[in-house]
Amino acid sequence: MKFKIVRKKLLLDNNLAILFVVGECDPRYIEKHKRISPNYDISDYEILLQIITKSGGLLFTPNLFTEMSNLLRQIGNPIKDEIPYTFSCVIQKYSEIFVDSKITAQTTQFETLGLTDTILFKLCETGAKLLTVNLDLYLAASKAGFDVENYTYI
Repeated sequence: MKFKIVRKKLLLDNNLAILFVVGECDPRYIEKHKRISPNYDISDYEILLQIITKSGGLLFTPNLFTEMSNLLRQIGNPIKDEIPYTFSCVIQKYSEIFVDSKITAQTTQFETLGLTDTILFKLCETGAKLLTVNLDLYLAASKAGFDVENYTYI
């Protein structure tokens, strides 16, 4: 009898999603990007890549893509001109799930987490694993019994 191993989809918070896209563009850009340097380096990207490779793929939301689009541009040229292509490839490759903002804004987590992080919290209900550096998001998801890991401790 053969068993099929089902790997969970992975949700990344904003910081880790930025790290992923910048690293995909060129890992050397990580130390130059205002949003993720000096908190992350190439080794963090390599660890993140291993986690992503072992997952069932990434899940994104329109809200997360919008935040990423704005934050990815926080770097000078010529790098600023390279990142949109990589970001476009990520958008094309991975799944995007819409969660209604009206419903999200009515949850108890909204006041503490804000819109994008509350949507990530809600998507944990799908069985996806959440990887985050946001302590409030980690604690809320952990308390709710979701599969969540704090990247800070990896």
